[in-house]
Amino acid sequence: MYRSVTYSSADMYCRYLDISLTHGYSTGVCGGRFGYYLKDIFGVEKLPYDLKLSKLITAGALSPDLFVRLPKTFFIKWVNFPTCPAEWQSDKSEAEKAAGNFNIYNILIDDLALNDLLHPYDSEPLNSEFVKRFEAIPQKSLKMIKTEKHRGFVPSEAYFAYWRGYVLVDALTGYLDIDRFLSKKRGVAELVKRISSVSEFWDQKYKRLFQRLSLYRTAMSAINAGHAKCHLTYRQISDYLLGFSGSAAESLEGDLEQLLILFNNWQDEIDRNGRTHLAKASDLLKQDIYFLFEWLCIATELGEDYYLNKWSPDDRHPRIWARLNEVITYEEFDLKGTFLGFTKYYCEDINAFGYAENLERTYAKLCKIDSFSPWIRSFSGMHKCINHKAKIDFKQPRIIDFLIVTTIRTEIVIRDMYIQHLKKKNSPDHLFDVFKGIAWTLKDKKRAKILESLHNDKAKTKLNVKWLRFLRHVCKQ
Repeated sequence: MYRSVTYSSADMYCRYLDISLTHGYSTGVCGGRFGYYLKDIFGVEKLPYDLKLSKLITAGALSPDLFVRLPKTFFIKWVNFPTCPAEWQSDKSEAEKAAGNFNIYNILIDDLALNDLLHPYDSEPLNSEFVKRFEAIPQKSLKMIKTEKHRGFVPSEAYFAYWRGYVLVDALTGYLDIDRFLSKKRGVAELVKRISSVSEFWDQKYKRLFQRLSLYRTAMSAINAGHAKCHLTYRQISDYLLGFSGSAAESLEGDLEQLLILFNNWQDEIDRNGRTHLAKASDLLKQDIYFLFEWLCIATELGEDYYLNKWSPDDRHPRIWARLNEVITYEEFDLKGTFLGFTKYYCEDINAFGYAENLERTYAKLCKIDSFSPWIRSFSGMHKCINHKAKIDFKQPRIIDFLIVTTIRTEIVIRDMYIQHLKKKNSPDHLFDVFKGIAWTLKDKKRAKILESLHNDKAKTKLNVKWLRFLRHVCKQ
């Protein structure tokens, strides 16, 4: 099934997005990669009362996924901080050299190994040399240090995983206008309390889930957004990431259910109240659900259809989770519905021969023919144009355009059926000879007789009808 997934090199860092705490200031919620993520993905540029993320950290309302305390001498020796390239006052010690990894760029150019699919802080040598060396508990105050040569710096950095943006958006739901009703002192206290409560809830319910999923998002971004080659199989990658996270494949299924419940809850809120930031977060959550669905299929080898059938029941009974086929909306679902819905009308004159029986099986067989995909897209597009009802429309109908493509593609599909069914290299030049060849192979003589009539009595068939009359016939369906 067709899918187009946009991968971003920024997601290679999605487990550790810095907030540029070292700069000591920010114009928005925060700086760094996490600040850009909040702005670009969630549309969050500013919190009520201009509350900063650093304030939430010191208040204990939002815990970073990694907090490091760096040597003061590292910044003192960096005389033109934060300008790059850096100018150093003197040689750096081993600790100061290690501190230079606080704002790392992951450039992948060689063939990827399994550990290349991790964030550098999760693998060696940086896990030992940087993370374990400088990891600390956030202080209750983050003081800026100023010298004669520096405008100021904070010798610490905080990193948040991308999904912490969900936490902020969830916490802000219903609180975006709080500064219009409460004084700053009271409002800030209420907002910090709200964010703290929501953050605690997410840590308990979703943290383990997103720690797993962020590994897969990082790996897929490294493979698809970078320039390095990857000869690893998806199964190798899946097994490695599950092993690294200490998880079993079965846990991914529970994760998927949790995200489908969350998506359903958010959609209800968006439908009722039109939450702008929540709608943006919902788009990212949809991508997360796809990544998890993809990983689950790889890990269990059960295939997409198994989980689509499981999480997309045909009945319309209300459930606490969103149907998977309403989140991962493959175009094929709509195309199949069009085929099943309209084909029976085109087969009215030959229903007695059983051509409209078991259309599900017929569609499945046709899908095995490569040329059928453009045919069904055109067929579906034509009927959408025919059935499009609008009080006012400024778009030129494309019924004829789709009909022309459908007609051309019909012959291609028929010829491919001949080649595939009869195991031939080529098909006869004349289409009616193709029909005759297919007819000879059919065991059902009634159906064979229909195809033979296309060869022997084509003047009596609707293929001999002028195209305008045929078009009117199509438009009536």
